[in-house]
Amino acid sequence: MRRFAAGLAVLALGMTVAVPAWADDLDNQRDRISQDLTAAQSRLDSDIKSLANATSALKQSQGQLTQARDQLAETHRQLTQAQTDDQAAAGRLAQAQNELEAAKAAVAEGERNVGAQRIEVGNVVRTQYQQRTNMVGIGMVVTGASTGDINNRVQWSTTMFDSTQAELDKLEALQAQLVAAQERQARIEQQMAEERAAAAANLVKRQRLAAQAIEEERAVALLVEANANAELVAGQQLQASQNHARALSAEQTDVETRIIARMRAQEAEAARLAEAARLDRENRAVERSRADIEAARVRAETEAAQERADQARAQAQGGAAAVPAPPAPAAAPASPFIKPSSGPVTSRYGMRLHPVLKVWKLHDGTDYGAACNTPLRAAADGVVTERYYNAGYGNRLMIDHGRVDGQYITTGYNHATRYTVSPGQRVKQGDVIGYVGTTGYSTGCHLHLMTWVNGKVTNPQTLGF
Repeated sequence: MRRFAAGLAVLALGMTVAVPAWADDLDNQRDRISQDLTAAQSRLDSDIKSLANATSALKQSQGQLTQARDQLAETHRQLTQAQTDDQAAAGRLAQAQNELEAAKAAVAEGERNVGAQRIEVGNVVRTQYQQRTNMVGIGMVVTGASTGDINNRVQWSTTMFDSTQAELDKLEALQAQLVAAQERQARIEQQMAEERAAAAANLVKRQRLAAQAIEEERAVALLVEANANAELVAGQQLQASQNHARALSAEQTDVETRIIARMRAQEAEAARLAEAARLDRENRAVERSRADIEAARVRAETEAAQERADQARAQAQGGAAAVPAPPAPAAAPASPFIKPSSGPVTSRYGMRLHPVLKVWKLHDGTDYGAACNTPLRAAADGVVTERYYNAGYGNRLMIDHGRVDGQYITTGYNHATRYTVSPGQRVKQGDVIGYVGTTGYSTGCHLHLMTWVNGKVTNPQTLGF
């Protein structure tokens, strides 16, 4: 249509002399229609761009919707897994509950056994005390016992003493069993509490993700609907513009047809037609010259633009910034714990010959050889959870430090003379919590430091001690 309009404009130049005045109205109408057609074409181009943008936005939002649906499917999968995990956790909790009941029964049985054994020891001691007195010599004189009788009584007395010691050993063993049952009960209760907390946190997280995914899908669906409506409106506008452009083109063709008919009516005027033909040739030559000039200008601009683009590309490639060297690796982080005693390390974690029991066994901590009554300090912030006496460890104290670098850490301090903090009390790193001693199975004043990672005894050296 543009080439036809340009040809029509050239033809009009050749008609400026030959066409009479009554043709001016057609010329004006033609020019007006040409302008309208140009404007319509501009609107048509704009409508095409709007439609393309709307279609692109629709495709983008549809992609977002697909991602949201994939995310929702993943969330549902995670929720299903969470339900499976919850069922597994429920099974573990049920098993732990059974173990807890068994542990409680063991504690109760241990308490009964210890009580009964204490009574038995008391009876034996009482009997021994009543039987082993200084009246033996007087009885010998009064009764006239022979030397053999006296030896029998001494032997009997020795047997009674050995029996008493055996009962005391049995009592100590029962007490140790009771302490072990109590510790197992405490561990099971702690494990149940942790699993319940983890299951509850997991469920809350999954519910939050599900709600978030549903909300995202709803938002993207609304966006898709809005973009679809925009695409529909743009398509309707484009259709209207196309119809308008077709109407203008038809009208222009009709006007051009009428102009050509009127030109043919003037063929009788040879002179005027010849002049019109000459002028038409000259005008065509001018137009071609103008077209050649325009084409040359366009080529020159295109070549200049290409040269500028090549220069810019070369500058971009030549002046590219050097890739910065990777940063030096960061130094390993320092341990979050401090040494709880100023004394030197005298024995590390591992197998060794026990200095008291004289048997090879695991030394489950690190010993610091500090003098008696040297202050003990908290290795890190935490809460005192336990403080009690144990025959082997002596006075014991445990501090729960919570999660440190993603691991649940507990420290234990043994053999102290005394402690200055109590269970439930919060301490700061470096606070004095007690004083070095030699209680329990110990050959001298020292601190026996123990560490637990996620509930398992661990070499303190792995935590930086």
